[in-house]
Amino acid sequence: MDALRLFFVYEDKLPDNVGYSLFDETHFVIMALCFFLISVSAIIYKKTESRILSRAFALIPVFLITVRTVYVLIAKVSLIYEFPLHLCSIAGILCLVFEIKKYSFAGSVLYSLGLPGAALAIVFPNGTMYPPVHFISLESYLFHIAVIIYIIIQLMSGNITPNVKNAYESVIFLIITVPLIYLFNRYFHTDYMFLNAPSPGSPLYRVYLQKGYFAYMVIYAVAALTEIFISNITYQKIKNKGK
Repeated sequence: MDALRLFFVYEDKLPDNVGYSLFDETHFVIMALCFFLISVSAIIYKKTESRILSRAFALIPVFLITVRTVYVLIAKVSLIYEFPLHLCSIAGILCLVFEIKKYSFAGSVLYSLGLPGAALAIVFPNGTMYPPVHFISLESYLFHIAVIIYIIIQLMSGNITPNVKNAYESVIFLIITVPLIYLFNRYFHTDYMFLNAPSPGSPLYRVYLQKGYFAYMVIYAVAALTEIFISNITYQKIKNKGK
């Protein structure tokens, strides 16, 4: 009954100690369920190559963003903290963009940044203050699952073909978006893309506490750039071995 009573309660009105912790039993069960859903969806697509499945997972993230916006409006919470400006939210929108038009730029960003970003959001969620059975918890996990499945489908179908030569597209994306979102954060006191401070669940949170903001941002930037190039190199090597 408590879970149902708290299902739509926003963070600022939640009682203490109703959430869960990183890597506790609840979190491991959630990660296992996420992995199961992603794996089953990938297997179904491999067997069917269904365009309907691809379109569905392109629409789900945008649908969930819309539903969450409606929820926030009903809860009378400021929308300023719920804009789709996190990396995963942008990736969710790019899923639909890519489904409509197979832009190389969108595909590069989805693979190099959206896929690892969504995976890390499941492994290091920043919504653990919510009960696991809560609107925000379910919406968040389903959103990231959908983004991951959509990108995997595009990789399996050959619509996204990661290449080191195209890695610069993801770098350009960061060069354009990071300064703009940083300025937005500074003006509105938000923390989109965790450019002001890392999520408490982030592996970089301890760096931030011990070494300060500058060290955090340097490591953040180096990690992002390294990941972009390593992920593309790894994909090419695996692809070449399969030939």
